[in-house]
Amino acid sequence: MPTLSTNQKIILSIGMLISLLCSFAVTIAFQNDISDGISMTLSSLLVVAIIAIFATIVLEVLESICNP
Repeated sequence: MPTLSTNQKIILSIGMLISLLCSFAVTIAFQNDISDGISMTLSSLLVVAIIAIFATIVLEVLESICNP
């Protein structure tokens, strides 16, 4: 499986952060049970993905420091 470069991971994480903000805005703006459920589910999935991406970025940085 090809790995993403750090630049691509940062761009992907910024896109996910923007999606997360949009999801929060939908949750606050609309008082509909269906949109709230979908928005909260999407928010939790995005948070997990963002944490995973940042963890891989930190691990790659640590690896590059420890193995010059």
